[in-house]
Amino acid sequence: MENEVKIMMKKIIDEIEERKNYSEKQENAHKKRERDEMEEKRLKDELLKQQNKEWETYRDKRVKNWNKFRDRVMNGKKKGKYETKPPKYKAEERTDNLDVYRGNPGF
Repeated sequence: MENEVKIMMKKIIDEIEERKNYSEKQENAHKKRERDEMEEKRLKDELLKQQNKEWETYRDKRVKNWNKFRDRVMNGKKKGKYETKPPKYKAEERTDNLDVYRGNPGF
């Protein structure tokens, strides 16, 4: 009987140890996940901060370019190297001789 009690106690102790190990693994995984999320959030914040800084740095250049473009459009001047122009108008020449078309029903 004592032998059976010792075996049963051993099983209970082993089960408690397994639960403890499982709980520690779960807790470590949770902490690692939280650290990773915090690191990812920190990196995103840094990237966003850098992008905002660059955006602010180049703001004057963008505004200057926009104003230059707007002034050219408003003044009707286009200083571009590859200025597009519409084709020149060429009047169509027709013959007044309609007898040519009467003989052929396809026209």
